[in-house]
Amino acid sequence: MPEPSPVSYAHDTADLASAYDTGSDFQFEHGKQLVAELRLRPGDRVLDVGAGTGRLSLHLAEWVGAAGEVLAVEPLADRVVRARARAGDGGQVRVIQAWAENLTDIPDDHVDAVVMNSVLHWIADQAAALAEARRVLKPGGQLAVNSADPDRPHEFVALLSRALARQGVKDQAGLVPPHRINEERLQQLLNQAGFERIRISPVRFHDRFVDLEHLLRWNQSSYFGNFLPHLDLEGPLQQPLRDALAAHTDEEGIQLKRHLVFGWARKPGPAPGSR
Repeated sequence: MPEPSPVSYAHDTADLASAYDTGSDFQFEHGKQLVAELRLRPGDRVLDVGAGTGRLSLHLAEWVGAAGEVLAVEPLADRVVRARARAGDGGQVRVIQAWAENLTDIPDDHVDAVVMNSVLHWIADQAAALAEARRVLKPGGQLAVNSADPDRPHEFVALLSRALARQGVKDQAGLVPPHRINEERLQQLLNQAGFERIRISPVRFHDRFVDLEHLLRWNQSSYFGNFLPHLDLEGPLQQPLRDALAAHTDEEGIQLKRHLVFGWARKPGPAPGSR
Protein backbone atom coordinates (compact mmCIF):
# COMPACT_ATOMS: atom_id res chain seq x y z
CA MET A 1 0.00 0.00 0.00
CA PRO A 2 1.15 3.60 -0.52
CA GLU A 3 3.04 5.27 2.28
CA PRO A 4 1.31 8.08 4.21
CA SER A 5 2.02 11.59 2.99
CA PRO A 6 1.82 15.02 4.59
CA VAL A 7 -1.53 16.77 4.36
CA SER A 8 -1.74 20.26 2.87
CA TYR A 9 -4.82 22.09 4.09
CA ALA A 10 -4.01 24.80 1.54
CA HIS A 11 -5.49 22.51 -1.13
CA ASP A 12 -9.00 23.12 0.18
CA THR A 13 -11.20 25.56 -1.75
CA ALA A 14 -14.71 26.98 -1.59
CA ASP A 15 -15.60 24.70 -4.52
CA LEU A 16 -14.41 21.60 -2.67
CA ALA A 17 -16.27 22.69 0.47
CA SER A 18 -19.42 23.09 -1.63
CA ALA A 19 -18.96 19.64 -3.21
CA TYR A 20 -18.46 18.11 0.22
CA ASP A 21 -21.52 19.91 1.59
CA THR A 22 -23.80 18.46 -1.08
CA GLY A 23 -22.11 15.07 -1.46
CA SER A 24 -21.18 13.96 2.06
CA ASP A 25 -23.95 11.38 2.46
CA PHE A 26 -21.48 8.54 3.07
CA GLN A 27 -19.75 10.32 5.94
CA PHE A 28 -23.01 11.68 7.33
CA GLU A 29 -24.64 8.25 7.43
CA HIS A 30 -21.79 6.54 9.24
CA GLY A 31 -21.60 9.54 11.58
CA LYS A 32 -25.24 9.03 12.51
CA GLN A 33 -24.49 5.39 13.29
CA LEU A 34 -21.52 6.42 15.41
CA VAL A 35 -23.46 8.93 17.56
CA ALA A 36 -26.55 6.74 17.98
CA GLU A 37 -24.57 4.65 20.48
CA LEU A 38 -24.18 7.68 22.76
CA ARG A 39 -27.89 7.83 23.56
CA LEU A 40 -27.73 11.59 23.93
CA ARG A 41 -30.45 13.30 25.96
CA PRO A 42 -32.30 16.59 25.71
CA GLY A 43 -30.19 19.28 27.36
CA ASP A 44 -26.82 17.66 26.67
CA ARG A 45 -23.92 19.74 25.38
CA VAL A 46 -21.96 18.02 22.58
CA LEU A 47 -18.68 18.86 20.87
CA ASP A 48 -18.43 17.86 17.19
CA VAL A 49 -14.70 17.92 16.33
CA GLY A 50 -13.87 18.23 12.63
CA ALA A 51 -17.44 19.22 11.89
CA GLY A 52 -16.89 20.02 8.22
CA THR A 53 -19.90 21.85 6.84
CA GLY A 54 -22.05 21.01 9.85
CA ARG A 55 -24.42 18.28 8.68
CA LEU A 56 -23.71 15.98 11.62
CA SER A 57 -23.76 18.95 14.01
CA LEU A 58 -27.37 19.66 13.07
CA HIS A 59 -28.20 15.98 13.53
CA LEU A 60 -26.67 16.16 17.01
CA ALA A 61 -28.80 19.24 17.70
CA GLU A 62 -31.89 17.13 17.04
CA TRP A 63 -30.73 14.69 19.71
CA VAL A 64 -30.10 17.31 22.41
CA GLY A 65 -33.11 19.50 21.63
CA ALA A 66 -33.69 23.18 22.26
CA ALA A 67 -32.30 22.93 25.80
CA GLY A 68 -29.02 21.46 24.56
CA GLU A 69 -26.05 22.86 22.67
CA VAL A 70 -23.69 21.67 19.95
CA LEU A 71 -20.21 23.13 19.58
CA ALA A 72 -18.99 22.49 16.05
CA VAL A 73 -15.20 22.76 15.69
CA GLU A 74 -13.73 22.95 12.18
CA PRO A 75 -10.29 24.30 11.15
CA LEU A 76 -10.86 24.99 7.44
CA ALA A 77 -12.24 28.44 6.64
CA ASP A 78 -14.42 27.56 3.65
CA ARG A 79 -16.10 24.76 5.58
CA VAL A 80 -16.59 27.01 8.59
CA VAL A 81 -18.48 29.46 6.37
CA ARG A 82 -20.86 26.74 5.24
CA ALA A 83 -21.27 25.31 8.73
CA ARG A 84 -22.21 28.75 10.10
CA ALA A 85 -24.70 29.28 7.29
CA ARG A 86 -26.27 25.90 8.04
CA ALA A 87 -26.39 26.58 11.80
CA GLY A 88 -28.18 29.89 11.32
CA ASP A 89 -28.78 32.39 14.11
CA GLY A 90 -30.64 30.16 16.56
CA GLY A 91 -27.65 29.68 18.83
CA GLN A 92 -28.18 25.96 19.39
CA VAL A 93 -25.21 25.14 17.14
CA ARG A 94 -22.12 27.31 17.67
CA VAL A 95 -19.34 26.98 15.08
CA ILE A 96 -15.75 27.53 16.24
CA GLN A 97 -12.75 27.64 13.92
CA ALA A 98 -10.10 25.61 15.72
CA TRP A 99 -7.93 22.50 15.52
CA ALA A 100 -8.67 19.26 17.35
CA GLU A 101 -5.29 19.40 19.10
CA ASN A 102 -5.89 22.88 20.54
CA LEU A 103 -9.43 23.56 21.81
CA THR A 104 -8.49 26.61 23.86
CA ASP A 105 -11.94 28.23 23.49
CA ILE A 106 -13.59 25.34 25.32
CA PRO A 107 -13.26 25.09 29.13
CA ASP A 108 -12.37 21.99 31.11
CA ASP A 109 -15.20 19.60 32.05
CA HIS A 110 -17.60 21.42 29.74
CA VAL A 111 -19.37 18.92 27.46
CA ASP A 112 -21.32 15.70 27.90
CA ALA A 113 -20.01 14.09 24.73
CA VAL A 114 -17.30 14.52 22.09
CA VAL A 115 -17.76 13.22 18.55
CA MET A 116 -14.86 12.77 16.11
CA ASN A 117 -16.32 11.41 12.87
CA SER A 118 -13.73 10.56 10.17
CA VAL A 119 -11.29 12.99 11.75
CA LEU A 120 -8.63 11.06 13.65
CA HIS A 121 -7.02 9.58 10.53
CA TRP A 122 -6.11 13.13 9.41
CA ILE A 123 -4.44 14.11 12.70
CA ALA A 124 -0.70 13.57 13.15
CA ASP A 125 -0.73 14.17 16.92
CA GLN A 126 -3.63 11.90 17.79
CA ALA A 127 -2.59 11.75 21.44
CA ALA A 128 -2.94 15.54 21.74
CA ALA A 129 -6.37 15.50 20.09
CA LEU A 130 -7.63 12.78 22.42
CA ALA A 131 -6.13 14.55 25.44
CA GLU A 132 -8.07 17.68 24.49
CA ALA A 133 -11.25 15.63 24.08
CA ARG A 134 -10.78 14.16 27.54
CA ARG A 135 -10.05 17.59 29.04
CA VAL A 136 -13.24 19.22 27.80
CA LEU A 137 -15.45 16.27 28.73
CA LYS A 138 -17.31 16.32 32.02
CA PRO A 139 -16.45 13.45 34.38
CA GLY A 140 -18.25 10.42 33.01
CA GLY A 141 -18.68 12.11 29.63
CA GLN A 142 -18.62 10.08 26.45
CA LEU A 143 -16.35 9.97 23.40
CA ALA A 144 -17.34 8.58 19.99
CA VAL A 145 -14.58 8.29 17.38
CA ASN A 146 -13.85 6.44 14.16
CA SER A 147 -11.05 6.01 11.65
CA ALA A 148 -10.25 4.38 8.36
CA ASP A 149 -8.54 1.05 9.03
CA PRO A 150 -5.08 0.40 7.52
CA ASP A 151 -5.58 -3.36 7.94
CA ARG A 152 -8.81 -3.32 5.91
CA PRO A 153 -8.45 -0.61 3.25
CA HIS A 154 -11.51 0.69 1.44
CA GLU A 155 -12.15 -1.41 -1.64
CA PHE A 156 -11.54 1.48 -4.04
CA VAL A 157 -8.07 2.01 -2.52
CA ALA A 158 -6.86 -1.46 -3.52
CA LEU A 159 -8.49 -1.24 -6.96
CA LEU A 160 -7.11 2.18 -7.84
CA SER A 161 -3.71 1.37 -6.38
CA ARG A 162 -3.32 -1.65 -8.65
CA ALA A 163 -4.61 0.28 -11.67
CA LEU A 164 -2.13 3.10 -11.09
CA ALA A 165 0.73 0.65 -10.55
CA ARG A 166 -0.05 -1.02 -13.88
CA GLN A 167 0.29 2.41 -15.51
CA GLY A 168 3.72 2.84 -13.96
CA VAL A 169 2.55 5.32 -11.32
CA LYS A 170 4.80 4.64 -8.35
CA ASP A 171 4.00 7.81 -6.39
CA GLN A 172 0.51 7.25 -5.00
CA ALA A 173 0.77 9.84 -2.24
CA GLY A 174 -2.64 11.01 -1.13
CA LEU A 175 -4.54 7.83 -1.96
CA VAL A 176 -5.29 7.23 1.74
CA PRO A 177 -5.55 9.44 4.82
CA PRO A 178 -2.08 9.58 6.36
CA HIS A 179 -2.84 8.51 9.95
CA ARG A 180 -5.28 5.60 9.75
CA ILE A 181 -5.47 3.41 12.85
CA ASN A 182 -6.60 -0.15 13.45
CA GLU A 183 -8.51 -1.60 16.40
CA GLU A 184 -5.39 -2.36 18.43
CA ARG A 185 -3.95 1.14 17.96
CA LEU A 186 -7.25 2.84 18.81
CA GLN A 187 -7.49 0.80 22.00
CA GLN A 188 -3.93 1.82 22.89
CA LEU A 189 -4.54 5.52 22.21
CA LEU A 190 -7.73 5.60 24.26
CA ASN A 191 -6.03 3.81 27.16
CA GLN A 192 -3.08 6.19 27.05
CA ALA A 193 -5.45 9.18 27.02
CA GLY A 194 -7.05 7.97 30.23
CA PHE A 195 -10.41 6.81 28.93
CA GLU A 196 -12.28 3.84 30.37
CA ARG A 197 -15.19 1.56 29.39
CA ILE A 198 -13.72 1.38 25.90
CA ARG A 199 -15.65 -0.41 23.17
CA ILE A 200 -14.22 -0.88 19.69
CA SER A 201 -15.89 -2.40 16.67
CA PRO A 202 -14.96 -2.84 13.00
CA VAL A 203 -17.76 -1.72 10.68
CA ARG A 204 -18.24 -2.34 6.97
CA PHE A 205 -20.33 -0.18 4.66
CA HIS A 206 -21.44 -0.59 1.05
CA ASP A 207 -21.20 2.64 -0.92
CA ARG A 208 -22.90 3.35 -4.23
CA PHE A 209 -21.31 5.81 -6.68
CA VAL A 210 -23.00 7.00 -9.86
CA ASP A 211 -19.78 6.74 -11.85
CA LEU A 212 -16.02 7.24 -11.64
CA GLU A 213 -16.39 11.03 -11.66
CA HIS A 214 -18.65 10.79 -8.61
CA LEU A 215 -16.13 8.61 -6.77
CA LEU A 216 -13.22 10.94 -7.58
CA ARG A 217 -15.17 14.08 -6.69
CA TRP A 218 -16.25 12.64 -3.36
CA ASN A 219 -12.71 11.67 -2.43
CA GLN A 220 -11.28 15.00 -3.55
CA SER A 221 -13.81 16.94 -1.48
CA SER A 222 -13.63 14.69 1.60
CA TYR A 223 -9.81 14.77 1.46
CA PHE A 224 -9.98 18.61 1.08
CA GLY A 225 -7.90 18.47 -2.09
CA ASN A 226 -5.34 15.93 -0.87
CA PHE A 227 -6.60 12.98 -2.92
CA LEU A 228 -3.78 12.13 -5.38
CA PRO A 229 -3.25 15.87 -5.92
CA HIS A 230 -0.19 15.41 -8.15
CA LEU A 231 -2.01 13.23 -10.73
CA ASP A 232 -4.22 14.26 -13.65
CA LEU A 233 -7.19 12.00 -12.98
CA GLU A 234 -9.16 13.48 -15.88
CA GLY A 235 -6.61 12.55 -18.53
CA PRO A 236 -5.20 9.24 -19.80
CA LEU A 237 -5.57 7.60 -16.38
CA GLN A 238 -9.38 7.71 -16.65
CA GLN A 239 -9.76 4.56 -18.74
CA PRO A 240 -7.47 2.36 -16.60
CA LEU A 241 -9.39 3.51 -13.51
CA ARG A 242 -12.72 2.70 -15.21
CA ASP A 243 -11.39 -0.71 -16.16
CA ALA A 244 -10.33 -1.36 -12.56
CA LEU A 245 -13.88 -0.65 -11.37
CA ALA A 246 -15.66 -2.57 -14.15
CA ALA A 247 -16.29 -5.70 -12.07
CA HIS A 248 -18.03 -3.54 -9.45
CA THR A 249 -20.13 -1.57 -11.93
CA ASP A 250 -23.68 -2.26 -13.08
CA GLU A 251 -26.58 -0.24 -14.50
CA GLU A 252 -27.03 1.49 -11.12
CA GLY A 253 -23.40 2.59 -10.80
CA ILE A 254 -20.39 1.44 -8.79
CA GLN A 255 -20.73 -0.44 -5.49
CA LEU A 256 -17.72 -0.67 -3.20
CA LYS A 257 -16.99 -1.79 0.35
CA ARG A 258 -15.68 0.71 2.90
CA HIS A 259 -14.16 -0.24 6.26
CA LEU A 260 -13.94 1.80 9.46
CA VAL A 261 -13.01 1.24 13.08
CA PHE A 262 -15.58 2.65 15.53
CA GLY A 263 -14.75 3.36 19.16
CA TRP A 264 -16.65 4.59 22.21
CA ALA A 265 -15.26 5.41 25.66
CA ARG A 266 -15.87 7.45 28.81
CA LYS A 267 -13.88 9.89 30.86
CA PRO A 268 -13.48 8.50 34.39
CA GLY A 269 -15.94 9.78 36.93
CA PRO A 270 -19.62 9.49 37.71
CA ALA A 271 -21.78 9.78 34.61
CA PRO A 272 -23.64 13.10 34.37
CA GLY A 273 -27.02 11.49 35.09
CA SER A 274 -28.14 7.93 34.42
CA ARG A 275 -28.17 6.65 30.83
